[in-house]
Amino acid sequence: MKGNLETASLCGWKTAVYIPEGGKEKIPLLYILGGKNIKEELADLIVLWEKTESEKAFPFLLAGLGASDWNSAYSPWPAPPLTREGEEFAGRASETGRFLIEEYLPYVCERFPASERRENRAVVGYSLGGLGTLYLFLETGEFAGAASCSGSLWYPGWCKYMEKASLPKEPGYVYLSLGRAEKRIRSRLMGCNPECTERTSALLSQRMAMGSQVVFQWNNGGHGYEVTARILRAISWLQPFLAGKI
Repeated sequence: MKGNLETASLCGWKTAVYIPEGGKEKIPLLYILGGKNIKEELADLIVLWEKTESEKAFPFLLAGLGASDWNSAYSPWPAPPLTREGEEFAGRASETGRFLIEEYLPYVCERFPASERRENRAVVGYSLGGLGTLYLFLETGEFAGAASCSGSLWYPGWCKYMEKASLPKEPGYVYLSLGRAEKRIRSRLMGCNPECTERTSALLSQRMAMGSQVVFQWNNGGHGYEVTARILRAISWLQPFLAGKI
């Protein structure tokens, strides 16, 4: 692997930061909202990038966040469990956002060559992390870009929230994706994800500031198919929008 991958525990969170090889000048910053194995998640991203984009240097400094309680960290408000045996959703995404902006951002920018400008900053997540990504993008106004890959936009109350949410006043860049087979999931609630994602895409396209870009892409397979590749597609789409003046 080219570049360095450093891990740390910060305010009780697992973090992993990937610094591309040879970079001392500041580059765009990309947050990855991940799970317990965040170091491995970032390593998989970089290995696949180097395999498929061997002639291109990785364009971001990656700041990975590893949630020990996925249902709590990335859910925007409390909701009941999906099954009788499942865990409830505690709705602590706002706390996650405060940590990202008030603690993690200064930590990364002080130690690594990351741009401090909003115009060069984005957040990416998969599944429930994709839901948290969009929520933080809308609520904090601190990110120019966001990518929700197979995001859990079936979440109770999400579409109603989207209809009334205050959108950032500055231009933004949002990437949404789903697998074509996700509509065939047995859960009635989760099965509405395509409809909810299409609704989210339409609302963002209609309401975001002039100069914004929103794209919704379909991928092959179900929810867990080619996860790393889907995230890399999102990263590649975001790159030109965030690579402006540092």
